[in-house]
Amino acid sequence: MTALADPRPAAGFAMLRRDLLGGRIDVNHARYRPTVADVISRSPFPMVPIHKIANQIQYGDSSKSIEEDNGAPILRMSNLQDGDWDLSVLKYTTLDEEDRKKYLINQGDVLFNRTNSKELVGKCAVFREPGPWYFAGYLVRVRITDDDYIPEFLARFLNSDVGRVQIDQVSRQIIGMANINSEEIGQLLVPRPDVDIQKQMVDALENHWRTYQSRMKSVREMLSRGDDQIADQLGLMPPKITPVVGYGVTRAGLLVGGRLNADFYSPERILAIRAIEEGKTPARRVLDVADPVREFVDAPSEGDYYIGLANIERDTGEAVHAIEEELPTGSCVRFQAGDILYNKLRPYLNKVHIAERDGISSPEFLVFRPKLEDIRPEYLAAMLRSKLMLAQTTHMAGGNTHPRLTADDVQTLLIPVPTDRKIQEAIADREAESRSEARALREQAEREWSEAKKHFGDGLID
Repeated sequence: MTALADPRPAAGFAMLRRDLLGGRIDVNHARYRPTVADVISRSPFPMVPIHKIANQIQYGDSSKSIEEDNGAPILRMSNLQDGDWDLSVLKYTTLDEEDRKKYLINQGDVLFNRTNSKELVGKCAVFREPGPWYFAGYLVRVRITDDDYIPEFLARFLNSDVGRVQIDQVSRQIIGMANINSEEIGQLLVPRPDVDIQKQMVDALENHWRTYQSRMKSVREMLSRGDDQIADQLGLMPPKITPVVGYGVTRAGLLVGGRLNADFYSPERILAIRAIEEGKTPARRVLDVADPVREFVDAPSEGDYYIGLANIERDTGEAVHAIEEELPTGSCVRFQAGDILYNKLRPYLNKVHIAERDGISSPEFLVFRPKLEDIRPEYLAAMLRSKLMLAQTTHMAGGNTHPRLTADDVQTLLIPVPTDRKIQEAIADREAESRSEARALREQAEREWSEAKKHFGDGLID
């Protein structure tokens, strides 16, 4: 395929003639005009604006959402991932039954991310999950009414390189975030081939998507091998719990524990601690093998490498590109390469990251600097990320709306540290090897998926 016309070179307002701005005081819009015109002129199919094939282009609910499951899950921008949905972490709408009807999602609705980074704004996906679902304010719902237009075709086109050039043109950059509004979404031009051609192209890309998903599942499994190594090398397994209706604690137990919340005394947590204390491997506090980092800054400066909770993948600790929906409050922490970042907010998310470069972290992370004479960073991270630790920390957090661990909670956690350094090294080395293998597989999967999307887009222009 012949390459698309390049955008005009980046330039200040003084370097673009008024007539090139086309009525919009936005240099970026003018820069991309040749590229968008090239896409439209080379389409072998009719190009129609989205509002001609849809009867609803609607913003989501901007009211407060909660973490407590009330049976009314609400989709947020963090749930939308590269043309699909990640429903592992959900919040729930607080609207009453009547008001929430407006935001009820129908199967086949297309949802757009209207606010995010420049490369993620405008990403969209079709929602086909059963049950009542709602959508939040950072998303825009498009409901297609043209029976001869497949929602998946729309989403796949706009997520392709060819489809994104219009989004790159109309989205506005404001204080590090990009935005696109509902009117601009409605004006986006999309190809309208016969429905049989749409189905053929969507089905072909779906095969590549399934391959990509399968490989990414393998990546996550590779990155979660720490529990297997802990079991093999140390003989420690997370506790197996038989569900119970309730459990009790004595007054003496309350005095020893120092907590009044019942979940702190969960049998799962108690059994996990007992497994470590009664195991053959000596146990040490986190504070004994790692120093808390307390180099606080008010906020990251321009150019700082910043890590927020949204930037760390749950259970694997891998860094991902994302924008935080909720801006954190409090002082950020300056960290160094090799430090361990541990999420204190919502510990069930299990976000534990080894920093690979210096930077600034969200206030919602506790930062630890491993004492290298005592412990390898890879070993400490694998242990803090293990199901053995998760069985404890999920029951320790205080607060209903935003459950958090205290610094003391994490610093006093007991972790098994073998006196034979070779055992620790074996676990740390295997953790590092698994991470390297997983990243190589992830890069291959993402490269092939990117090529498949490009092929899809190329099929829609001459």
